[in-house]
Amino acid sequence: MLMTSIDEILRSAPQWNSLKTSLDLPMGEFEWLLSSFENLSSGKKPYLEYTTEDDKIMALAPLVKAPGFFSPLELIGSGEHGEPIDFCYANSKALRELVSDLSNNNRPLLLNRVPLTSPLHSAIKKSYKGKGIVYVSKEQTCPFIEISKEDPLSSSLKRDLRRAQRKADAMGEVDFELHTPDSEKEFNPLWDQCLEIESANWKGECESSLKKDQIIGSFYKTFALKAAKSGSLKIGLLKISGKAVAMQIALERGKRFWLLKIGYNENYRNCSPGQILMNHTFQYAFDKKLRSYEFLGNPSAWTKRWTKNERDNLRIKVYPYSLRGMGLFAIDGFKFLAGKLRDARNKNAKSTKK
Repeated sequence: MLMTSIDEILRSAPQWNSLKTSLDLPMGEFEWLLSSFENLSSGKKPYLEYTTEDDKIMALAPLVKAPGFFSPLELIGSGEHGEPIDFCYANSKALRELVSDLSNNNRPLLLNRVPLTSPLHSAIKKSYKGKGIVYVSKEQTCPFIEISKEDPLSSSLKRDLRRAQRKADAMGEVDFELHTPDSEKEFNPLWDQCLEIESANWKGECESSLKKDQIIGSFYKTFALKAAKSGSLKIGLLKISGKAVAMQIALERGKRFWLLKIGYNENYRNCSPGQILMNHTFQYAFDKKLRSYEFLGNPSAWTKRWTKNERDNLRIKVYPYSLRGMGLFAIDGFKFLAGKLRDARNKNAKSTKK
């Protein structure tokens, strides 16, 4: 069965509560997906394949369809927000039935950043056997901290955090605030502070901040407000002498702390305010005995100071044995060969210059 409009998606909302994703990802919840369809589907049409049992939705694939005969079905928003995302399902049986239905519609699929822990990739391999070509490759991992009884932070990181705290204390009174706004009135002034902080660093200069990137900014605001009304939004602020100098936009869901956006004012970079704030929110998660602290995004040098643990993600591309599927296979194959030839020419050109 298929949904192809926002109105249909809205009507189905009450049935999504019982569905899950791998790791209970927030990216598979109704608020996130609806915000994606409302803000990130420009030029693409909703294409939600779903299965039911006793008139109840048991599994759904939050896909969109771009214009063009050979365009693959894609996970909504995965190319824009870049976070891991999964199909939503009540159980593994429902997921297998959904993928089986998808395998009969002859449309190619492009699924970016599917968690390795999801049963989706094995369901796809099984359902498309004899029906198409399935490519599975590794995607960027997501760092996380597993929270146990023992503090997992290294002694060198703790030492640097104490040093940063002393520097911040020398600049003025340091305060940590963790807000759980549950109304638009509470949410708006906190959101405005976050935008100002994030745009006061390199993101603001290169036009990638939430304040200047209208599409992503609108998406995250829409989602954050929905999350606030459901009680799961967390906004962390670090203040020095009353001025907010670092921020976090996060969620507390499924006994995990999920970091969505972070930022700090570069005028205060000498005291590492973002790291000090990170320590406060991690200690909050540790004290509450949450299961993990999820960085999302991609690993980087600074995340490796906090953790060596990373969640694996996959890129799944499916070319059905159909006109659409084989046509896209030929197009992608041509692009791959053209890229190889271009690289070879560039390599030869450099060798000639030497």
